[in-house]
Amino acid sequence: MSFGNQIEWFEELPSTLDIAAAKGREGAPEGLVIIAERQTAGRGRLGRSWSSPKGGVWLSLLLRPDLPPASLGLLSICFGVAAAATISRMTQLPVKLKWPNDLMVNEKKLGGLLIESSITSGKVDFAALGLGINVNIRSSDLPEELRRIATSLLIETGEHWSCRQFIKLFLEQAEASYNQLLAGQKQDILQAWSELDASIGRQVTGMSEGKSISGEACGIDEHGALRVKTPSGMRIISQGEVEWR
Repeated sequence: MSFGNQIEWFEELPSTLDIAAAKGREGAPEGLVIIAERQTAGRGRLGRSWSSPKGGVWLSLLLRPDLPPASLGLLSICFGVAAAATISRMTQLPVKLKWPNDLMVNEKKLGGLLIESSITSGKVDFAALGLGINVNIRSSDLPEELRRIATSLLIETGEHWSCRQFIKLFLEQAEASYNQLLAGQKQDILQAWSELDASIGRQVTGMSEGKSISGEACGIDEHGALRVKTPSGMRIISQGEVEWR
């Protein structure tokens, strides 16, 4: 298996993630990469729309991980670390990770990941990783409501960067991290995340089992879930998202 041995590149798609998931259901091999220069219906967590103009990296990667469903949260951790390492390698920017899937630079969102999976009879059939990175995006390319909270490599450095080079480096880093995870070396990945964790020590609010949880973020556990210290003790948020306060 090698990420990127099979790449399908499109000028425009509604969503690379939808195509990757469809290919997964059709039996396509692990490592297939779907890339679009522009998405018209990109999405983030909880079904939110994701602005995807030309000038960014919009890709999805098909995975068939030999992991129990309970460990799928580690995929976001694994690939978040890989994406942060790629950005740092290319640009030396001080990238941070916000649980569960945001890449941050100077308190602004540079990009994010989304994992969607298919599970049958307690077994993972496939997972599709969606990655969006604002590379050569200008502030004027973004919707007005995002300009205060989003950024790009171009905005942060004043330089244009090669999206193709970013993709190449990311796939190399992602495959190495993924192989680490499958080999049972998750502690190395968890440690790498912890060193970049922007949430530690923050006051956060999130949902768990339908109940709101507020407290101090204390890093992630062995399954990639967020640990939150509350007045009633340590609580775990395993899915959804959190807001910083």
